[in-house]
Amino acid sequence: MQLANVVPDKVIFVRVLLACGYVGAFGMGKMVHEFIESSRFHIDLKLGTALVDVDKGMKYFKSMKDVHGISPEPEHYRCMVDSLGRAGRLQEARELIRTEDPTSGFERPITVSEVEPLVKDFSRRWKAAIALMHNVVITSFSNFFCGMEILRASLTQLLLYYTRLSDCIKRVVGGSSQNKDLVSISSIIVKDFNYS
Repeated sequence: MQLANVVPDKVIFVRVLLACGYVGAFGMGKMVHEFIESSRFHIDLKLGTALVDVDKGMKYFKSMKDVHGISPEPEHYRCMVDSLGRAGRLQEARELIRTEDPTSGFERPITVSEVEPLVKDFSRRWKAAIALMHNVVITSFSNFFCGMEILRASLTQLLLYYTRLSDCIKRVVGGSSQNKDLVSISSIIVKDFNYS
């Protein structure tokens, strides 16, 4: 867009920042943030929310309880854990999960009957989904290297989410019955490597 002298509007900026957050491209998000600031673009509520970085988000999260006396809801914890995970700050995310008040009802036991459809669906569709992602990138991005970088980040995020799912299944009572349908992490890595 910059090469074509096209000035994006707020909607484009919000979408780009959300996409950067979704695929974990925080370096690109910071560049967009700097561009917005240097352009003296009017920052409204939606754009301002999209610009909040993890450190500011954590500051606001902590101030809920410490300053305002508001107990964070499970959704707040999930949001912070997700943000920390996307920023690669996994140890902090784990610590937040550990220190969260166990009496808050944040987590209830998951049953095998809830897990089984997820595991079977993933095992049936993961190869086709990765191939589809690859094809969309190849046909959608005029800049091949940028598209491949986004694909690589997306596949990495997929692997992180699947690793978390696998870990959760191991903690479910009777979850070992799902081992036959779980796709091995090494299989996903090999497939990711083939496309990136």
